[in-house]
Amino acid sequence: MPVVLRRYIADHWRGRHSLARSFWINFAMPGAGVLYLERFMRLPIDQPPPAGTAMATGMFFAVQLVLFGWQAVGVLRACDRSLVGYGSIMVVWGAQAGVVLGAVLTAISIYFSLLPFFPVPPSEDRVAMAERLWASRYAITMSDGGSTVHINGSFERGITEAFQAIVDRHGGATRVILNSEGGSVHEGRRIARLIESRGLHTHVDGICKSACATAFAGGAMRTLGAGGRLGFHRFALDHATPMSYFDVEAEQRKELDYFASRGIKAEFLRRVFERPPDDIWLPTPAELLAAGVVHRIE
Repeated sequence: MPVVLRRYIADHWRGRHSLARSFWINFAMPGAGVLYLERFMRLPIDQPPPAGTAMATGMFFAVQLVLFGWQAVGVLRACDRSLVGYGSIMVVWGAQAGVVLGAVLTAISIYFSLLPFFPVPPSEDRVAMAERLWASRYAITMSDGGSTVHINGSFERGITEAFQAIVDRHGGATRVILNSEGGSVHEGRRIARLIESRGLHTHVDGICKSACATAFAGGAMRTLGAGGRLGFHRFALDHATPMSYFDVEAEQRKELDYFASRGIKAEFLRRVFERPPDDIWLPTPAELLAAGVVHRIE
C-alpha cells in the first residue's frame, strides 16, 4: 500500500481530517457506494447460495464491517476535535446522527443479505398458502370437447405443471389460446417447450406479453385473432435487488436463441428487447407475419 494512502487512512482514524472531509469524503460517499454494490451481492432467500457466490458475499460483508468501523471512528474523533476547536455544535450533532443512521442502514443491509445463509424451512401451511396464491393468478380451462386449452392470467410458479396435468388428463388437445400480461420468464419458456414437444398450435385473440409471447412461440402453427397483440420487452427480476449470479443478458440471449429456432427472423429479434421492463413493444400484425412470429391472421 502506498505511503500516502496509509497516512491518509491513519489520519482519518485519528480524527485529524476536517469534520467536513471526514463525513462527506470518507464516510458518506464510500458508504453510499458500498450500499449500492451490496444490491448486487444479495441472494434470493428461496434458493441455497452457490459456494463461490456465498464466499464472495461473506468476504464482501467482512470488508464492509471493517470499512464502516474505520469510517465511524474517524468521523466521531473529528467531531471531538471540532468541538475542541469551537466548531458548531449543530454540525457535530448532524455528523453524529449521520453515523448512527449509517450504522442502522448497514445493519439492516447485512441482516437481509445474510438471510439466505441461515434458511428457515417453510412450514407446510406457508407452502400451501404460497401455492394457492400463485394458482389464484392464472386459470387453465378446456373447451371444444377437450381440443382447446385456454391459459389466462399471470405466468406464475406451478403453471407449467398445471398446464401439463390438464393436457395429459384430456389427451385430445390440439390448440392453446393464450391471454396474459406475462409473468415468470422461466415458466413461459417451460410452457413453450411443452407446447412444442406436443405439437400444439397456439392462438391469441387478446393480449399476450413477455413470458406469454415466449409460450406462444412454441406453437407448431401460430395464429392471431383480429384483435390479438403480442408484446415484448427486456427482462426484469422479481426480487427487489439483482442477484449476483443471475445474468439477465445471458437469459435474454437464451430467449433469442429459442425464438430463432422457431423460425423468427433476425431483423425482428434485434428489436425484441429494445424496450425497458416498464414499457412494451407491440408489433403490428403485419410485422409479426413478416417476421415469422405469426403464421396466419384469423
